[in-house]
Amino acid sequence: TANELPAYRHREELLATVRAARVTLVRGATGCGKSTQLPRLLLLEAATAGTPCAIVVAQPRRLAAMALAERVASELGEGVGGVCGYRVRGDARASAETALTYVTTGVLLRLLEEDAALQGFSHVVVDEVHERSVETDLLLLALRRALAAGSSAKVVLMSATVPAAPYCEYF
Repeated sequence: TANELPAYRHREELLATVRAARVTLVRGATGCGKSTQLPRLLLLEAATAGTPCAIVVAQPRRLAAMALAERVASELGEGVGGVCGYRVRGDARASAETALTYVTTGVLLRLLEEDAALQGFSHVVVDEVHERSVETDLLLLALRRALAAGSSAKVVLMSATVPAAPYCEYF
């Protein structure tokens, strides 16, 4: 069923790494499931364990955030705005029960203005982290500050091409 953990080759390693580390950098080829399957795995793991979660996935483009939310919601057998939704400038399909929300980088920055300590999030996923922009740089700074202040949120950085060393040093 849609609520069972899929049997992916790297599932256990990914989930164990995210559980153990405050910041995880995931590199994988384009199309390998970073944007869709990893957030879904985090959501299903929390549901299986009975652990409440609030996962936010930042995308650099609004169309990507909307399309990814629709795809993951469909894979979960849900409609967009239920367990999985999105929030982009000028449009939102999320509800009180939305546990996995795809957003644009700008929307996540605005959310962090209200919740700088990340208390409203269990996981913050920044996708396409290699696409450097002022917004992405500000987001990484805000995340580093939140972690230094003791946030318990897990941060996952994802990219197909990013070199790991600079991000490891930064965090």
